[in-house]
Amino acid sequence: MRVDAHMHLDLLGLTIDRIIGYLDEHGIDRCWLMTWEEESPAGPGYTPCPPDAVLDAHRRHPDRIVPMYAPDPRRDDARAAVAALRDRGFRGCAELKTTLDWQAPEMQAYLGAIAETRLPLLFHMEAESVLLEPLESEGPFSRLLARAWSSERFGGFPARLARLLTRGPLSGWRRRRELRLPSYLPGFAALELALRDFPGLAFIGHGPLFWRQLTPGGATLRLMGTYTNLHADMSAASGFRALARDPGFARDLLTRFRDRVLFGSDNRLLGQLGFLESLGLEPAVLARVTGGNACRLAGT
Repeated sequence: MRVDAHMHLDLLGLTIDRIIGYLDEHGIDRCWLMTWEEESPAGPGYTPCPPDAVLDAHRRHPDRIVPMYAPDPRRDDARAAVAALRDRGFRGCAELKTTLDWQAPEMQAYLGAIAETRLPLLFHMEAESVLLEPLESEGPFSRLLARAWSSERFGGFPARLARLLTRGPLSGWRRRRELRLPSYLPGFAALELALRDFPGLAFIGHGPLFWRQLTPGGATLRLMGTYTNLHADMSAASGFRALARDPGFARDLLTRFRDRVLFGSDNRLLGQLGFLESLGLEPAVLARVTGGNACRLAGT
């Protein structure tokens, strides 16, 4: 059983029909289809993925779509919404993106409610960042430069070049286009307390900050070595590139944490599955990472 453990509806142009086509093309049996809910978005870039749309996709493709929903922890009824996840047919709490700290009272109540459901929690960690907003009223060079400023393509070379060009005389041009994105669950010390206080809850980490620390000596790697309830979702550019830049490290990491790493794409189809198959992993390890762990955690 192969499972892409991180997909969203209508993100990067992937409708439900295109998602099913992607699954068919790559021999993937199912995907986790997730929401993104922020009742009071903290910054630009919020793309709502409502739970009803996820359930509708599941009803249309019950054998291919595993529905997930993470209610906004700031909702007045957040605890009740989490408690109702299993009854509504959801198989996990995902994807949680919140600017709250792990130790905030709302988050503590939220984690307690998830722990009671015995469903997994997939969360996004990201430090505060700055993007440049391209202005369509300007010429093509200006739009290209703004897009390149945060590009992850070609090893981040376009971003490095654009940031060099926007210093000095172009600093005013840059400041007029800056969009400050908030941090999401940025504290590793607070995460460690949550892992300790909720040992029965399966935490699944994802996002740039999480993967930036999944390196030798990094906080994420230390926490995974200490807490068996911490898992890793290798989706998006952050997860894929953290592994792809050192295949030897990736092979060792996946072998060591064979029961706690999940293959996923986050709608960024970067060749993750082919990369995993190229590592020469033991068949049992590859099977767990590419689907076995996801099936076990979601109970599917």
